[in-house]
Amino acid sequence: VVRIVPNHVCVVVNMMDEGIDVAVRLGHLPDSSYQAVPVGQVRQVVCGSPAYLDARGIPLAPADLSGHDIVLASPVTASAEWRFESERQSVVVRVRPRLVSTSNDAVIAAVVGGFGLTRLISYMVAPHLAAGRLKTVLTPYESAPMPINVVHHEGRRSTPKVRAFIDLAVSMLRAEGAFN
Repeated sequence: VVRIVPNHVCVVVNMMDEGIDVAVRLGHLPDSSYQAVPVGQVRQVVCGSPAYLDARGIPLAPADLSGHDIVLASPVTASAEWRFESERQSVVVRVRPRLVSTSNDAVIAAVVGGFGLTRLISYMVAPHLAAGRLKTVLTPYESAPMPINVVHHEGRRSTPKVRAFIDLAVSMLRAEGAFN
């Protein structure tokens, strides 16, 4: 069973209960009877358009976010508290969003259009960063990267079709520049 979830929505399901053979999981994995094949990593990044940053200035520390317009992506950041790392200490900043959306695409469009700063997972904004439409800020305060793994049942349960899919998925994900 292959379940594709559109629009960058993260859904965590119990693979066994749902009858799912293979999943892609972001983040650190709990111990389980599943096999995990590392394929890359992603980061949570704060970014804005060059025009917005030119007009409003570049935040140099998490506390500087209080003087900026924030566009909040609620599927990625459920609360208005953003956690950063500073010299191995956690720093929590409460942001006041100018706009909240359940659509990551709408958030990205707003930020590319100069509406404010947002915090998303790096692969979501990778094309815009590469094209120069967005720039990251506060990179010294980013949390450690999150691993990406292809997770599947142990080998004894894998059919040849599932094994072929795992091999293809691992190969394609490892080749994706946004995950490395």
